[in-house]
Amino acid sequence: MSFVITYNKQEVDFIKILIFGEYNVFTLCLISRLKKEDNQVFVVTGKVRKNGVKPVEVFQEYNFTYDSDSISYILKSIEPDIVLFSGASDSIFDMDHNKNQCSKYISGLTNVVIHCKDLNIKKFIYISSCSVFEGNEGIIDDDTRPIATNNRNKAILMGEKICTDYHEEISYITHIVRVGEIYGKYKDEIIEDSVCTRMINEALKDNIVSVYNNSQHNLIYIDDVIDSIYRIIVQRTEKNTVYNITSDSVYDEVQLIKVIEEVINKKIEIDTKKSDKRISNYELQNIKELGFKEKYDIKRGIKNVYKVIDKKTTIETKDDKQRASFIGNMFRFPNRKKNIILSLIENILFFLVLQSLIIFTKSFSLHEIIDIYLLYVIVIAVIYGYIQAVFAVAFSIMGKIYTHLFIDSSYIAFNDYDIYLWILQLFAIGVLIGYLKDKYRRRYKDLNDEKDYLKLELENIKDINNSNVEVKSLYEKRLINYKDSFARIYNIVSQLDAIEPQEVIFKSVNVVCEIMNTQDVAIYTCDSNSQFCRLMAASTKKAKKMKKSIKITSHRDMYFKLMRQEIYINKKMNPQYPIMAGGTYKDGHLQTIIMVWSLPFESNNLYEKNIFGVLCKLIEGTMDKAYEYMNNISESYSLTEGDIMSAKAFSKVLELYTYGANEHLVEFSLLKLKDHNYEEKQLHKLLKEQVRDTDYIGVNNKNDVFILLTNANIEEAKYVIDRLEKNQILVEIGGKYEN
Repeated sequence: MSFVITYNKQEVDFIKILIFGEYNVFTLCLISRLKKEDNQVFVVTGKVRKNGVKPVEVFQEYNFTYDSDSISYILKSIEPDIVLFSGASDSIFDMDHNKNQCSKYISGLTNVVIHCKDLNIKKFIYISSCSVFEGNEGIIDDDTRPIATNNRNKAILMGEKICTDYHEEISYITHIVRVGEIYGKYKDEIIEDSVCTRMINEALKDNIVSVYNNSQHNLIYIDDVIDSIYRIIVQRTEKNTVYNITSDSVYDEVQLIKVIEEVINKKIEIDTKKSDKRISNYELQNIKELGFKEKYDIKRGIKNVYKVIDKKTTIETKDDKQRASFIGNMFRFPNRKKNIILSLIENILFFLVLQSLIIFTKSFSLHEIIDIYLLYVIVIAVIYGYIQAVFAVAFSIMGKIYTHLFIDSSYIAFNDYDIYLWILQLFAIGVLIGYLKDKYRRRYKDLNDEKDYLKLELENIKDINNSNVEVKSLYEKRLINYKDSFARIYNIVSQLDAIEPQEVIFKSVNVVCEIMNTQDVAIYTCDSNSQFCRLMAASTKKAKKMKKSIKITSHRDMYFKLMRQEIYINKKMNPQYPIMAGGTYKDGHLQTIIMVWSLPFESNNLYEKNIFGVLCKLIEGTMDKAYEYMNNISESYSLTEGDIMSAKAFSKVLELYTYGANEHLVEFSLLKLKDHNYEEKQLHKLLKEQVRDTDYIGVNNKNDVFILLTNANIEEAKYVIDRLEKNQILVEIGGKYEN
C-alpha cells in the first residue's frame, strides 16, 4: 500500500526505517521525530539482551549485535525503505578507551552493509562525525578529504569508506552524514559527552570550571541535527551525497563560560589549562540546499541543558544524603570479590565449629580411625572449589598444630616425616578435588551460557516471526475486511448513488462520520461568485463551531490548502479549526468543504489523512449530481411571476430540509406571510432584500407566500420577523405549508 507525505514542497513515499543504534539521546530524539511524521520505526539495539522498556514510538525492537547472522532475517522480515546506521553517535561502542571496540564497530558495520547489499535496500544513511577532520586545516566543505589521527576517528572514517565502496557494486543510495559537536537534551536526558554538559556540571558542583586555552567548539543543538537528518531521509535523489552538519558559529571556552554565567545567573571561577585544539570553518552547501536552517542559538540550547542538569543535581543531592553511611561504604565490593569474601567467611566459620568439635572430643578413639581435617578439606573443595580448598588446607595445618599443643602441652616434632606426608596428602587431595570442581563448574557455566544464548536466539526468532505476523495481519485486515479498507469505503460511499439527489448532502455527513469514526462532521457549500461558504449540514453542536457563514479567505492556512486541492491538517491543534478539512470540486472550483472536528487519538495520522482524501474524491461525483439537482430547483424561481419559487419547487426544498432536520443534521424555520400593504411584485422584491441568498421564498397552490430560513432556529428567526415588521410585513413562525 502506498502513502504520500509532503515535506519541503516535495512528495516522498511513506517510509519504513530501520535504525541500528543503542537507545540514547540521539536515537530517541530521531525516533520521536520519525514517529511524529507517522513513519514506521524499527530498531536493532546492538545488545543481546533486552534492557528496559521499548519506547512506544518504536514499532518493533530487535536485540542482536550488529555482526549477528540474524541481521539478514531482520532485513528480510522488515523490508525497510531506509537503513540508518547511527555509527559515531552510537553509545554502545566505547572506542575512545577500548581498541577492541574499533574492530567490533568495523565488523558490525560490514555485516550490516553486506546484508543490505544482498537485499537491495533503497537508501543507506551512515552517521559519521566532523571529528574525522581533526587533522585538517583551513576551510572544510563537503568535498574535503578527511584526515583522522586517533583510533576512534580512523574507525569512523573507515566506516565511511566501507559504505561508499559497497555502493559501487550495488544500486542503493548511500548518504554520509558528518555531524559536529552535538549538545542538548531529549525529555529528561542530556548528551553527557559535551563540553556544555561538563562545564555546567562543574559550575553547579564546585563553581570552578576548567577552561582549555585556545580550545574551540562548533556546537550544534540536537533538534537541529535531527531536523537536518530528517530532511536527508525524505529527500529524493539518485546520487551518493556527503553532508556536513555543523553550526554557523564557533565558540571558545571563555565565550561558553560567559553564556553559562548568564543562564545560571552566577559568577564562575575559571581554572585555565593549556590546549592547542582548534577547529576549522565549514562551508555547508549540500545540507543548506535541502532548506536546513539552524533554529537554536547557543544561549537557548545551554538553557535547556541547564534545566535538566539542575533538576537532576537537586534530586541526586537529596538521595546521597539519605544513602550516606560510613559503615555501608566499607562493605561495598564488586560482585566477584564479594562472593570470595562471603565464601571465606563461611569457610572460617565451618573450620571454627569443626575445630571446637575436635577439641571437645579429644579423648575419643575416633580420631585414630578418621582424619577429620581431611574430610573438612574434601567437603570445602567439593562445595567451593580450588581457592577455598587452599585456605582449608592452611586452616587444617594451623588447627593440627594448635590441637597438639593444646592436648600434649608440648611442641610438634618437625623432623617427623609423617607430619609432612600428612600435609602433602591434605594439599594434594584438596587441590585436586578443588581443581576438578572448578573445571566442571566452568564447563557447567559454559553449557548454561550456550543454552541461554540458544534460548535467546530462539526468543529473537520468535520476536521476528511475531513482528511479521503482526504486520501481515495489519495490512491483511486493511485490504480485506478492516474498518478502513478501501473496498469497504467504496461500498459505503457508493450507496449515495442510490439516494435521492436532494438527500445526498445530508447523507454524506453520516458517511463521513462512519468511515472516519467520529461524531463531529460539518459540510459547507461554496458559491463560485462569493468568498462566503454556508453551513449546509452538521452532525453535532461541536461541528457548528465555525459559525453558519464563513469567509473562507479569512482562514488562510485552510484556504490555501483547499485551493491547491489538498487536505488541511490542523497541526497546531487550534481548537477554533477542524482537525481535518477537505473539499469537493467541479471544473477546478471549490464546491463543498467537508470538516472533521474530532478524531480518536490513534486515528490522527497520515494514513487517516489519505483515507479522508480518498473519501472526499469518492463523494465528489455524487455531490456534483446533488448540486445539479439543487441548481435545477433554483432555476424554477423564474416559473412564477415575481421571481419566487413555484409551489412544486418550494415543496421539494421544504421536503429536503424536513428530512435534514429529522436526521438532526440541519435546522430551519418556516415563516408564513399574514398581512402586508404591497403589490405582489413590490412585495416579492422587498422580501428578497430582507433575507439571505441561501434562504428560499415560495408559494403553495393557494398562492400563500412562505419563507424558509436555512440554518436558523426560532431565536434567530425573530431577527428576520422584526426586520419584516419594520417594513410593515407581518408573518407567523411555524406556519403550516399546504398544497
